Amino acid sequence: MDNKAMKGVIKMTIKTKFDLNEDVYVIKRVKVDTSYKCNICEGKGLIYFKGEKLECPKCEGVGIINSPNNYMYEWQVRSTKIYRVNPEVTKDCQIDRYSVLCSYGYTTDEDYIYKIEEDAIIECQKMNKIEKQNRE
Repeated sequence: MDNKAMKGVIKMTIKTKFDLNEDVYVIKRVKVDTSYKCNICEGKGLIYFKGEKLECPKCEGVGIINSPNNYMYEWQVRSTKIYRVNPEVTKDCQIDRYSVLCSYGYTTDEDYIYKIEEDAIIECQKMNKIEKQNRE
């Protein structure tokens, strides 16, 4: 670039924990469906009683049981690659933190990225324990 093109451009070097294209493990909070197949009609929605075919009284003919909140959140581990680093710059041009674009299109903070799968699994277990306590 010539000097004219460089006006207004700030060159930065950002030291990161992870390299581009590095294989990493990300923990992510995901919504999980908690509905399940009815155990009375075995998911068919119908039962037989004295030779008659009747709508299942438990699932009301749907075959699936939905709890009042038929979902919950849990933390899961995903393997991915680092595709891009997005610095978050403060007003005084300091790098506050950075987020990372992973190979499946999800952007996350570095706090949720691990080099070793076992470390990610341990953190997921801790986070899921907290999720469970918050549900109770």
